Amino acid sequence: MTSLADRLFISLKNLDGYKLINMETCTRCATCAHSCPAYAVTREDYAVPAWKSVEFRRLLNRQRGSLSAVLGERPVPREWLSNISTKGLYLCTLCGRCMPGCVFTIQNLELWEVLRSIIYEEGEASPSLLEIADSLQKKMNPYSRDHGERLSWVKELGPEGVKEGQRAKTLYYVGCTSSYQEKTIASSTANILSRMNEDWSLFGKDEWCCGDPNIAVGDQEKAEEFAKHNLEVASSLGASRIVTSCAHCYRMWRWKYPEMTGRHGFEILHTTEYLQECLRSGALKLEGKLAARVTYHDPCYLSRLGGVVEEPRNILNSASENFVEMREGKFDTFCCGGGAMTETVDQKLWTKIGDERLRQAEIIEADFIISGCPFCRRSLTQAAERSGSKMQILDIVELVAKQLKD
Repeated sequence: MTSLADRLFISLKNLDGYKLINMETCTRCATCAHSCPAYAVTREDYAVPAWKSVEFRRLLNRQRGSLSAVLGERPVPREWLSNISTKGLYLCTLCGRCMPGCVFTIQNLELWEVLRSIIYEEGEASPSLLEIADSLQKKMNPYSRDHGERLSWVKELGPEGVKEGQRAKTLYYVGCTSSYQEKTIASSTANILSRMNEDWSLFGKDEWCCGDPNIAVGDQEKAEEFAKHNLEVASSLGASRIVTSCAHCYRMWRWKYPEMTGRHGFEILHTTEYLQECLRSGALKLEGKLAARVTYHDPCYLSRLGGVVEEPRNILNSASENFVEMREGKFDTFCCGGGAMTETVDQKLWTKIGDERLRQAEIIEADFIISGCPFCRRSLTQAAERSGSKMQILDIVELVAKQLKD
């Protein structure tokens, strides 16, 4: 029997009325299982999104809802939280595919973010995520890398003459993964901005993580702190628009920052939107077309959660001769496995999802997988290396940077 000392009242501050209605709407039919990449590759019952809904509802019934109205608020046994944390909460990349996969189109992703915040605040989060939280607190990035290394790619890869932390119309928000792990994405984007004669600058030493990993951890307050910091830096540099090459950073800047802070005022462009703008204006001219068979992997946070679908395809049709689609793409894209810091939290799950996406590209005999997010590039590159595949993985800015006409 659980002692009184092992019971607690959980914080429901992040669960507003809209999210509560979504929770109450769920019938636990588990139709969402057929859309979930984690369930597709593991066949684990705990990976079914509806399992999280059942467990979350059980927590809510102790403190809010019809049962609590009759029985009064009751504390939650701590073992319930531990059970959620260790079994199924992190069998999830927060890709959001369970939302269109739901017969009621419930906004599940927001519920899973709240559930992670509850588990984190009560000290039951994954040890791997706690390490990420510590890194974010001390070094402003989730990779335990020194903050002073954030701009190392500029010296290593160029281009020359990049402005850092200076006033400009356009700011390039690089993000942690491009800064520390996928540096050629950062350098390619910088090269394109310079070649377009853009009035632009990097955030420089004052750039912090966008806050997406904080949400994966469950630390909503820290995510808001990072959002306010980055917004203040952008304002101080007199920028009117932000360009980013990371789908996760894009979602934070475009959608989450206004939601968390109640303010914004910037035009937010993903690099695919910026490149299409340059193509249409005639500023961007490409040298020839790639003859190889090319497919595009839609990042979940850019397509399904961001609505950016046609822009990368327009660019690829201008840059390649033989563009082909994978079966699961656009708004129904299959995850790469990289979201929610899954590489660190559950490397087995990250591996299986990445391997499956690579397999889908091999079915259509693609030579190149092009994507628009450093998480996707990393996940798919690692999958190709594991299998010994000859598939080449590039970010769309890398492909365009190689084909710029002098």
